[in-house]
Amino acid sequence: MSEIVAMLGWNRAWSEPLLQAFFGASKCVWLVHLLANSVHPSLPIFRVDKGVRFDSIYMEDMGGDRARKLVPAVVRIMVAPGFYVYGNVVKCKVLCRYYNNNNNTRNNQGLTPSP
Repeated sequence: MSEIVAMLGWNRAWSEPLLQAFFGASKCVWLVHLLANSVHPSLPIFRVDKGVRFDSIYMEDMGGDRARKLVPAVVRIMVAPGFYVYGNVVKCKVLCRYYNNNNNTRNNQGLTPSP
């Protein structure tokens, strides 16, 4: 919760609906965690830290539908963890920091980082 406040740059109290949404989402993540540990053998959970390079094999960008011309570059915050399920991957959900991709290339020239 403190990471979200720091990322948004807020210095005021959260509104009641926002608090309810945050704790509702936290409860859902906890239930998925319990479900992953309820099978035998338990499903390995993977998480990503802030600042890690985005990898589309293991991560799903939650803001990608709004940023079609932008290339996800690094993770700003993990929204939901991922899992390894019997050799397959359930991608973790993340919000990314983007680079502008004007020429549809992945080189470092002409790329502008988002805030």
